[in-house]
Amino acid sequence: MPWGHNSGSQSSIGIGVVGGMLAATVLGIFFIPLLFYCVRRTLSRTTDSVPAKVADEEASKGGMA
Repeated sequence: MPWGHNSGSQSSIGIGVVGGMLAATVLGIFFIPLLFYCVRRTLSRTTDSVPAKVADEEASKGGMA
């Protein structure tokens, strides 16, 4: 704990730095993977992958050139 002149501003800066580091850690560990999972799930629901599967099966059978 700082003592003397400007000790209040040093405490405020320290609290801000530690709070920012904690927030960045929480975002990096929990929020970003959760956001990635939600976006990927949403995109997999909206993309129509059935024609791609049918085209792959037909190409493997030699039906389409």
